[in-house]
Amino acid sequence: MGGHQARLKREKELLAATPWPAAERYQWDEKLEDEERETGLSALLAVLSARLEQGLQRTGVQEPLLFGLRHLFHQLATLYQRRLPALGATTRPLMDGLVPPDYLPTRHAIWLALREVSDNLLQCDLFCKLLTSASGSLLDLLDRRSASDPAAMASPLPPLPLIASTPPAGCCPLWLRQQLTSWQQDYQHLPPFALQFGRPGSLPAEVALESSARLDRAFALLLEEAGAVFGELLPGLTQQKGSESAARELALFLIDVTQHGEQMQLILDGLWEPLSTISEAFGVDALLYALQTREHKGRNTA
Repeated sequence: MGGHQARLKREKELLAATPWPAAERYQWDEKLEDEERETGLSALLAVLSARLEQGLQRTGVQEPLLFGLRHLFHQLATLYQRRLPALGATTRPLMDGLVPPDYLPTRHAIWLALREVSDNLLQCDLFCKLLTSASGSLLDLLDRRSASDPAAMASPLPPLPLIASTPPAGCCPLWLRQQLTSWQQDYQHLPPFALQFGRPGSLPAEVALESSARLDRAFALLLEEAGAVFGELLPGLTQQKGSESAARELALFLIDVTQHGEQMQLILDGLWEPLSTISEAFGVDALLYALQTREHKGRNTA
C-alpha cells in the first residue's frame, strides 16, 4: 500500500515538472514595445523605399525587398525571443534531472518545441530567399539604369524623408539597438544545446555531442548576420543624406544585402541536419524502440 502511494506521489511530481509548451508564456506582453518596434521598422523601410524609388526611377519594384526585410525581422524576433527560450524551458527539467530521460510526456514536449523551432527556421529561409532574389533584381535594374545613363551613378538624389528622433547618421536607432540586444541577451542566457541534450540517456552520445555543437554555432552565426543586416546595413543607408555617390551607395547596399542573405541561407541549410537528427531522437517512435529494446534485453537476461 505504501509503495503504491509513493508511486502515485512520484507520478504527480513528474507531471508537475513536465513543461507542456504554452505559447502564452512567451507572448510579448508589453504592447508598447511591440508598437514601438513596428513603428520604427515601418519608418526605416519607408525611408529605404523612398531611396530605392529615387535611385531606380521606378515605383513598386522595391516591394518584394521591403516585404522580405519586414518578415525576416519578425521571424528572427520570434526565433530568439520565443522559440529558443521556449525550447530551453522545455528541456530544463530533463537537463536538471527532475524527470528521467525516458519520461514520455517531457520528451514529447521537447519534440513539439523542436518542431516549432523548425517551422520558424523554415519561414526564415523563405524570406532569406526572397531577400536575396529581390535585392539581386534591384541591382540588375540599377546596373541597366547606370549603363543607359552613366551620369546616374554620380548624380545626387533628391532629399529623403527623415526618421523622427533618430540618432546621428551611422548610428543604429535606439529601438532597433535595444531589439537586437534583446535577441542577443535572450540567446546568451540559454544553456548550450550540449547541456540541454547532454544528460546521459537523453540522446545517443554521438548525436548529443556533434549535433548540439553544430546548433550552438549556427544559431550564433545567424544572430551575427541578422545584426549586420538590421543593425548596420539598413540604418546605415536610410540615415545617409543625399550625396554625389548616392547611387553607388545604393548599389553597395544591395550587394551587401544579397551577400548576407546568401550567408544566412547557408547557415540555415546547416541547421536542418542536426535539428532533424535531434527531433527524430526525441520522437515517440525512437523512444518506444528504445524501451522495446531494453525490455527485450531484460527478458533475455532473465
